[in-house]
Amino acid sequence: MTFFGDYHTHTIYSHGKGTVEDNVRAALNAGLGQIAITDHGFGHLLYGVKARKFAQYRADIENARGLFPDIKVLAGIEANITGLNGQTDLNDEELEHLGLILLGYHQMVRAASCKDFFSFYVPVQLSGLIRHTPDKRRGRNTEALIKAIHKYPVDILVHPNHKMEVDFALLCREASRLGVYIELNGKKNPLKDDWIAEALAQTDVMFIADSDAHSPGRVGDLGLPLSIIKRLQIPASRIANADGKAPVFRSRINI
Repeated sequence: MTFFGDYHTHTIYSHGKGTVEDNVRAALNAGLGQIAITDHGFGHLLYGVKARKFAQYRADIENARGLFPDIKVLAGIEANITGLNGQTDLNDEELEHLGLILLGYHQMVRAASCKDFFSFYVPVQLSGLIRHTPDKRRGRNTEALIKAIHKYPVDILVHPNHKMEVDFALLCREASRLGVYIELNGKKNPLKDDWIAEALAQTDVMFIADSDAHSPGRVGDLGLPLSIIKRLQIPASRIANADGKAPVFRSRINI
């Protein structure tokens, strides 16, 4: 199985080591037809794209499109879930300039409110520290992500269950209904094989393979997703970017 594009990569604008141009060149050299630049969202206290640099971020992506006309370059962001009601660190003005929205849970993110800090952020952190998530908390985590994909034009849910446990079957059912892809992440696999198998059997959810590259050398490195696909015998028809297919994203624009 081959992959048409890589839709989760980072640059020096957040937590990556290469420039936008470096990542695009690496994608082209890897034989990809598309690449998305998806640096960490604005609410990440350590690695988020700085609001004052957002215009230059977009300009660098536009410049790369001109330099590398043989590959499609998408302007994206890896947004953060910030509250129980599905809040994220995106606003309408930023959404107007993005053609691809990734969403996931990350630590060291500014909560939507003081209430969300204590009712969402702190409990999730504590669950991770003690390595136990009560069913009620797992349900609330799942509900927050489901509310978010209803509120925002999210295209991909990234590394679900990583540091925030969810009801994966329920999340997949709603993602399938809305046309949101579930990521098979190239850096880490927080998903159990039986969860994925159940989602394939009981829902129409589509998966997408991404590298989550934080350096140009890892752009297009989809070995971990491929190993999961082979182990579970996931058909190419359930992988959005497999075997020459370009994913159809649900964002309002595709720039």
